[in-house]
Amino acid sequence: LAYKLTVSTLKDALSDLKRPAYDLLLRLIQMVKNKPADYTFTKKSIREHTGLPNHHIKRYLPQLEDLEYIEVSKRSSGCPTEYRLKDITILP
Repeated sequence: LAYKLTVSTLKDALSDLKRPAYDLLLRLIQMVKNKPADYTFTKKSIREHTGLPNHHIKRYLPQLEDLEYIEVSKRSSGCPTEYRLKDITILP
């Protein structure tokens, strides 16, 4: 029930997202649902949690970053980039 409420509430608020990016954001929300607010994730952890192919994540993750739904937490040469949800308050 909480997930359905989240989906309907976010649907209007996130209308600027393409459907695949919107779906990815919903999966990210589910992934961090019971984690601390400062929880970070990498593309690899997204793939492992969602089962989505790498090309899908590489295509739509930047859109979520550009629209400020996620932010880069840590980016350094030779290490995987870490992301986090920008506004954890949208979680159910």
